[in-house]
Amino acid sequence: AAPTASAPSTAAAAAIEGGAGSSEAKEVLEKAISSYEKAAGLLRYVECVRPDWRNDDGSYKGIEDKHLRVDAVALEGDSPEAQEARDLVASCYLNAALAAQRLEDWPKMRSACDEVLAHVNPNSVKALYRRAQARVAPQSALDADRAAAIQDLHAAAQLAPQDKDVRGLLAKLKAERRRQEASDRSTFAGMFERGEVVTNDPRAETGDKPPKLDLNDPRVQAMLDVRPGPGGFADA
Repeated sequence: AAPTASAPSTAAAAAIEGGAGSSEAKEVLEKAISSYEKAAGLLRYVECVRPDWRNDDGSYKGIEDKHLRVDAVALEGDSPEAQEARDLVASCYLNAALAAQRLEDWPKMRSACDEVLAHVNPNSVKALYRRAQARVAPQSALDADRAAAIQDLHAAAQLAPQDKDVRGLLAKLKAERRRQEASDRSTFAGMFERGEVVTNDPRAETGDKPPKLDLNDPRVQAMLDVRPGPGGFADA
């Protein structure tokens, strides 16, 4: 059977439920994230495969990425033990994501969800939902972040059509996108209705009348690719 991760303390559970309202709650949440990551590391971890990774004096040599590999054997296969291990690791990362959300640490929240979706369970509805939340929560979120969140939520809705949280956030983000698109159309329409567009081509600024070109006008010289002499164009 897969190892059992220790449950978070009462203080950690309360902090995850209530958020990081104080320095003490923040510290509890940070420790909870560390504990969840360590629990996940019991079954999925990185190991160094370099045989001579120690120096003669016992000190460590520099470890390069090429000497590292992820050991996730416990998660592989269709056995009940492997499924139990995957469920445990996914639960650890999802709880870490929830604690990071309470800390408003959006990159860490998203990273925890990425771990689940990329390496444990690509069909995790909770990971898709929480990653969508992490994408749009920051004040600096862009339209591209909202589009990616909608994509995550569409995938989650296909897996769990009756999930109210997924459908609610998906509807909210779609409504925001429609309002933004309507606002953009209104803004750009107003720009084109404010008057003539000024160009760098003097011919385009005279309407239908044949333009009278002033050869001493630098813009005309640039358009015609001509250069006056020291005295300019006397007959211009």
